[in-house]
Amino acid sequence: MTDGYHRDDGVLSPDTTFNWNHPDEPTAEGIAAARTLLIDDLLVDFPFVDDSDRAHAIAAMILRSSGA
Repeated sequence: MTDGYHRDDGVLSPDTTFNWNHPDEPTAEGIAAARTLLIDDLLVDFPFVDDSDRAHAIAAMILRSSGA
């Protein structure tokens, strides 16, 4: 599947060559910044039913980007 949104299937296939630039041992500040980016900036307006739905969405993004 090519990268991008596939309207007929309703699927977004992200760029798998994206390089996550992260330290081997993140700091507390780095973790807080990542949390803010994901929850408060990226997913802030998405109507999750509960916290577990948000957690699953974040896990899916992380797993997909790592190639898992």
